[in-house]
Amino acid sequence: MLRNVIGFIIIFGIVGFIVGYFIFGHPGGNFVPLDRLVGIRSGGLFRQAGSSLLSAFQGVPQIRTNILYSGIVGAVVGLVVNLAARSGRR
Repeated sequence: MLRNVIGFIIIFGIVGFIVGYFIFGHPGGNFVPLDRLVGIRSGGLFRQAGSSLLSAFQGVPQIRTNILYSGIVGAVVGLVVNLAARSGRR
């Protein structure tokens, strides 16, 4: 049961990120490259992953923030859908 809830949250969160990227990720007509969006440069992936995750909550560009919010909204929608489906079965 808990595994099902977590699965819905993860799937809908990923869908939210993808939809957010397609909505907010192309200022000026061109999509922002994913490596620039997440802030990972070549080399030192694990070292930079922590700082990129930390910067996701500290003064990041508006595009990145909007995509992050889209993913969070998607995760919340996944939780609501799962809870609604579970209450409908009872």
